[in-house]
Amino acid sequence: MDNGDLAILAWCDLGAIMRTRAIPLGQLDAKRRHGVGWAAAGTAMTPFDGIVENPWGPIEEVRQVPVDGASVTVPARDRAPALHLYLTRTLAHDGSAGDCCPRNFCEAALQALESECGWTLWSAFEHEFTAIDAPFPLGAVYSVEALRHAAPFAAEASAALHALALECFEPEFGKGQFEVSCAPQPEIGRASCRERV
Repeated sequence: MDNGDLAILAWCDLGAIMRTRAIPLGQLDAKRRHGVGWAAAGTAMTPFDGIVENPWGPIEEVRQVPVDGASVTVPARDRAPALHLYLTRTLAHDGSAGDCCPRNFCEAALQALESECGWTLWSAFEHEFTAIDAPFPLGAVYSVEALRHAAPFAAEASAALHALALECFEPEFGKGQFEVSCAPQPEIGRASCRERV
């Protein structure tokens, strides 16, 4: 481990933007119980980098606490350092579930579904993206040609995503557009990414 490695503590806000506070990787264990402070008003940030009127003001803080098992490490490559990503949940100052945390909302809804109906929800993600300035030629959409041109990238991406139950990698409808689908998992992925690597 390089002394300069950072643990990226990240959470998805209500605008679907991943927010973060990064700490030295060596300090991660000390942050597992109480996490890091974050202004509660940060919850009111918009996708346009402003903050809307909110009830918290500039002083109240919440804690962003790493969730056991919700982490992944992408090894260093070329000039890019390793990525150590740890998803968090928001806790109020008294340790209770924090307001406006999508993870807390989701877990509460899943618990209610199970307790009221006896059901466990399985879900999957389909990620679509466009390779801009790709270092390979772009073939016809949905074609073997497109996949063969992108073969080194597709192989590397597939290997990296294997731990997340990769189900499908395909060229999509747009030029340079690709789709990555993951297999369904129960609840919100309580099984650790680390355990599946």
